[in-house]
Amino acid sequence: MPFGIAAGYASCWVIQRLFLDRDRLGREMQVPQRERAPLSRAEWITLAVVALMATLWLSESWHGLEIATVTMMGALLLTLPGVGVLKWKEGLAAVSWNLVIFVGMALLLGRALIESGAASWIIDQLFRISSIAGAESHVLILLVLSFISLTSHLYMTSHTARAAALVPAMLYLAGSLKLDPTAVLFISTVGMNYCLTFPVSSKALLMFQELEGETYQPADLLRLSSILLLVHLGLIVVFYYTYWRWVGLAL
Repeated sequence: MPFGIAAGYASCWVIQRLFLDRDRLGREMQVPQRERAPLSRAEWITLAVVALMATLWLSESWHGLEIATVTMMGALLLTLPGVGVLKWKEGLAAVSWNLVIFVGMALLLGRALIESGAASWIIDQLFRISSIAGAESHVLILLVLSFISLTSHLYMTSHTARAAALVPAMLYLAGSLKLDPTAVLFISTVGMNYCLTFPVSSKALLMFQELEGETYQPADLLRLSSILLLVHLGLIVVFYYTYWRWVGLAL
């Protein structure tokens, strides 16, 4: 949580200075206030369906219904005539089909990378080029480990594929260099969660890019990531030598 707060604050600071002029930066933010009103019938139904779905997701080991099945059941309830809160055609129109196709293709690509051995080859080449396997300095190991994790979204779009390919390699690296595997995986996970360079690097980026009206362009992300990647690298180093070491996450 401390790292998340610091990274969020630093990211907002960079975004404001990079994309807002002095006039906009000095404006006071006006947050519209809505009057409180009792929940409508549609809102109560939606709340009940969401609560039911969350309960079924958390108790999957008891009833055996998978996440996708529960999600489809919830969607059917919300569009059921006489019970639901919106029409079936409205629900279909509200779905981001580009995002659905992207997620499916990313999962297939990630599986292909893993099953073909391409993901392992990429990691092996990164280790060879960076010479991290023969490094003795913990500072150098931390920098290379963080950089590989932070840039992993560039060559493996799927978060699942990144984790599946990097975790075994990082565990092997920790064992060969006699490092704490918990610290190695924690730092790697922090780096793997960074995915801000291209619109396809994150599902959230695609969702925001498809919003109506003026939004960001791929060039804006590339410009932003060129700065924030270095900021996150610096934050990882700072947190490692302060808070993380204090709580026992030392290499």
